[in-house]
Amino acid sequence: MKTKKILALAVALTSVFAVAGCGSTGDNSSKVSTVKKVKVEDTQEIEAIPDDAQKTIRWMGTYDLNPDEKKGEDKSVEMTLFNNKGGKVEYTRVTDSEKFDQLASAIMAQQNVPDIFKYEWMAFPAQVLKDMYQPVDDIVNFDDPLWADVKTTADKFVMGGKHYVAPISFTVGTLMMYDQDVIDAEGLDDPYEL
Repeated sequence: MKTKKILALAVALTSVFAVAGCGSTGDNSSKVSTVKKVKVEDTQEIEAIPDDAQKTIRWMGTYDLNPDEKKGEDKSVEMTLFNNKGGKVEYTRVTDSEKFDQLASAIMAQQNVPDIFKYEWMAFPAQVLKDMYQPVDDIVNFDDPLWADVKTTADKFVMGGKHYVAPISFTVGTLMMYDQDVIDAEGLDDPYEL
């Protein structure tokens, strides 16, 4: 549990401590953009994983959290912090179309059950009701200042008084396309503005 808590805190620090600058390189005809590398400073807000604790956690997902140094991939801030505190992540690869089936199989067989699994649109409440997710309240204290920025969002994923999602980042997962001329011709409010 301490390992999971440390990883959760390390991942949360990404939103607090990660700073990356983007810019274009070369002349104006170049479409290449670069991200400046960020030195990851150690933090005392996250304790080292005790020697007698589980130091390896299992991640089941469609991508590996561990960078492939042979391909020149950079390590994320959260993985750097987690590794610096003594943790490792074991990756179990799944495809998008089979991830929930493989998660269910692992849970039913009680073998290779992941410690972390990405939040997906079906997770809450559908997969929570099927006991495919556990509450995170034992490893995440949403009253801690480290989680203050995401507590309001986390409170939207409460069932039976327990939190089932610990938000660490927010990305747009859906796009809405519309014809602005039709919206204007019909006298409707601009969906983008709404």
